[in-house]
Amino acid sequence: MEDLVPAAALRPQLAADYHQAEIELNHRFAHRLSAGEILAGLHAARLEQQGDRAVDEAQVNLRKRARAHIAAVRAQAILEKGVRPWSEQEISDRASAHTCKILATARRAVALVAAIPPDELRRLREADHHEGL
Repeated sequence: MEDLVPAAALRPQLAADYHQAEIELNHRFAHRLSAGEILAGLHAARLEQQGDRAVDEAQVNLRKRARAHIAAVRAQAILEKGVRPWSEQEISDRASAHTCKILATARRAVALVAAIPPDELRRLREADHHEGL
């Protein structure tokens, strides 16, 4: 997570492409963290940085994504491994912790990218585009 979120903040188009591939393939980018969660976390962090009131809705959206994934993974584990089901509270607690971790990483990533001089940031993104990233 510590590498993926800053990379997505630096290369938003590449992150959007990975997210689109996740949707089309119906498969997560990484087991513990989807490109959709990364983008949702970065969106919430940017809104927060700008003081936008829509940040609350963005954070709720991220938490819903995290909760849905955690519940689905546990349901699969119940079927495949016979583990005990988690209570709604356990799922909720894990979703909250996951959301907090994503948001903390996204806040750091947004701050790091914001500290890059605009000309340098543009050059980095153009270099990625020309290299086919």
